[in-house]
Amino acid sequence: MGTRYDALAPRRGPASIGSCRDNRSGFDSQRTATCLRADDPASTRTIGTGGAADGARRHGYDFSAMGQNQSDMRRTLGGAARLWAAPEHHEVHDEWWVACSGELNVNYNVACCQSSAPDALVEHCLQPLLDLGRPAIVMLAGAGLASAQRLAEIGWVTVGALPLMVLTPPTGSFSSLTGARALSPEELPAARELLIDTYGLDDSSAVAAVPDGIVTSQDMEAWGLYDGDRLVSFFTSVVEDGLAVVWSMATRADSQGHGYGRALLGSALGQLFERGATGSLLQSSAVGQKLYGGLGYSSVEHWQLWSRPRWVMGNA
Repeated sequence: MGTRYDALAPRRGPASIGSCRDNRSGFDSQRTATCLRADDPASTRTIGTGGAADGARRHGYDFSAMGQNQSDMRRTLGGAARLWAAPEHHEVHDEWWVACSGELNVNYNVACCQSSAPDALVEHCLQPLLDLGRPAIVMLAGAGLASAQRLAEIGWVTVGALPLMVLTPPTGSFSSLTGARALSPEELPAARELLIDTYGLDDSSAVAAVPDGIVTSQDMEAWGLYDGDRLVSFFTSVVEDGLAVVWSMATRADSQGHGYGRALLGSALGQLFERGATGSLLQSSAVGQKLYGGLGYSSVEHWQLWSRPRWVMGNA
């Protein structure tokens, strides 16, 4: 058993952290990723509990096209975290979910609260993370945003915000591209190496992000795009509740800006839509929104991210 929530002394807050890097936890607020990055400028503004619905109206997004509302989509994202979460640390409920790999990278130990009920945050989100004893993030969405002060009182700080982005299949099909395909078991080490090089993951976290079982699963895949014999772009997907959920999108630093990520994602989504996926769901960094927006994704709400200073300031 780790630290008890009720044993933590109240502290002054909230506070805000800018760009920071923790080589132990892997947190970097300026990296481009869909693997739970906290680098959106929205972190500097207050997001009220009505922000999600307002965002949906502002972007004109029709949730009925995928048969889900915002609350459903939050749960779907939590369910899709089974790709990288340890089974014993993965639980999804209507008002909250927890998904932890148990590794040191802060981006792969996450809890999400979408309820203003105190026990949803404290007992079901915060306490499991404290018990785990690994760098972690609490995300607040929807009505859960009203719980922010409780985190501030125990010394947690805001580390940013991530947009939830959704896509419905366009009329026609996404273009296919030779070289963009699902990876084989022999290619997974190259995919992990790409994540390590791009995001500074430790070896164990990279294995959690790209588990061996992904190649034998019926609804999970690791997708890659090659330039010659070199893997230049990669992401993982899970089909959850009919939606293709995207995780860990990465393109090699020296290959960025050449359209590899767009080509890979477009080709893979085309294949997933042909198989019956009714849409796609992801969380994006600020920089990544340009890529996803260009493919037709819409940002419908932002989730606040909170963590402990020692987990994101490099002095854990």
